[in-house]
Amino acid sequence: MKRSSISTSRLVLAALLLLCSRWVAPAAAQGPVKPAPKADAKLEADGEELYRRGVAQYKAERYAEAVVSFEAAYRLTQAPRLLYNLGTAHRKLGHLQDAIDFFDEYLKREPTIEPERRTAVEGYLVELREQQRQKQAAAAALTALPPPPPPPAPPEKKPVYRTWWFWTAIGGAAVLTGLGIGLAVGLRPRQTVLTNYYDPMF
Repeated sequence: MKRSSISTSRLVLAALLLLCSRWVAPAAAQGPVKPAPKADAKLEADGEELYRRGVAQYKAERYAEAVVSFEAAYRLTQAPRLLYNLGTAHRKLGHLQDAIDFFDEYLKREPTIEPERRTAVEGYLVELREQQRQKQAAAAALTALPPPPPPPAPPEKKPVYRTWWFWTAIGGAAVLTGLGIGLAVGLRPRQTVLTNYYDPMF
């Protein structure tokens, strides 16, 4: 009786081992689990399309439109190369701080950069920071200039009786008045008074 129970236990154990071997074998045959893709395929395709559009706009010197396309592509893909494209577009637009920020971020986030491109980007950063320094110095110098002097006050108006033309007019009027009186007296007919009137008879 005891031997029968031991045999039954052995049979059950063997069956369990067989089942386990069947479950483990297919999993091992499949190999290591592959990581999930970083982004959806459609998002990648849309990002690539936006990137190509931005490149075409950049070549056509439509830099502001290129910035919009590169930013949209970066939001979809987070590709570090787009940081370089954004830096170059902002550099063409004269956006000094934006170009500096994107180039700095590109150097930090791009793991493998060709030596020639790294040298070019570092040269851009030196150039942009120098332009920014000159711009800030010019603005500071302009602010430090003294304000222009106030305009001169208008000349004080003299009273009429203190002006030369007033007394000239008064003198001329007096002269004309005197002449008028003299002429009036001189032209008046004279009246002769005869005290001893003699009327001879012929």
